[in-house]
Amino acid sequence: MTGCNSNKFLLKNTSRFTFEAFYKVTPAAIREGNSFALVTLEFANPDELRDIELLGIYFKEKYAVLKVKDSVNYQASIILPKDGERTDEKIPFEIQSNEIVISFKKSGKQQYELYKIKQKNYFETTPR
Repeated sequence: MTGCNSNKFLLKNTSRFTFEAFYKVTPAAIREGNSFALVTLEFANPDELRDIELLGIYFKEKYAVLKVKDSVNYQASIILPKDGERTDEKIPFEIQSNEIVISFKKSGKQQYELYKIKQKNYFETTPR
């Protein structure tokens, strides 16, 4: 699935999942380093995930595998390019900077759905 035609496989404006999607950017520790985005999906109802295998997300021109944090929270880390740096990685969808595509399997069939995502301040939910 490459190019614009892959967008036809992308389901938009569905309500299959009820969740909050957000990301936090952690700046690079050194000037030459990369910052990264920690993407979190907080599902409202774990029953929605029954018979579904969450695989990963497409975000900011990258793909990352989703990891289970607990029964309703999934996370993925994405290394962000440095300012002005281009990425050679090509994703099969055209998405905006405030969108993610969730890749999942249902009944053995791989599916893709588009959702909005918001950025949270790194210190907003960090314990003090």
